[in-house]
Amino acid sequence: MTDKAYAVPLHEQLASVPRDSRLIIDDADGKGTRFIPVGRMCHEAAEALRARLAQPEEQSVGDLYAHRLAVMLECALLDRPGSWDDAHALLDEYRTALRHYTIAFDKKRVSGFGKD
Repeated sequence: MTDKAYAVPLHEQLASVPRDSRLIIDDADGKGTRFIPVGRMCHEAAEALRARLAQPEEQSVGDLYAHRLAVMLECALLDRPGSWDDAHALLDEYRTALRHYTIAFDKKRVSGFGKD
């Protein structure tokens, strides 16, 4: 397999399997045969994957605040007197949003410090 094969999205690879493809398995004792509809299964998986990819991604509170918090940290380190209060205000805003998020979605939050 070449590197180019990895460039094809999985849902396209699944959809490229002929829909009527079947895997035929003969039992070891020779008394039976099973037909597994691999083509149909691949197409169903491709449709499910396309549907999931079409849904908008949910952003967490951390995702929404990460960049702003990083910039504020840099500002506070470079210009402490001017940015210290702004950094604390942003941290308070983040904590409030996180608290509302955990209550709204009934998610438990565990801090990295274990002080929950």
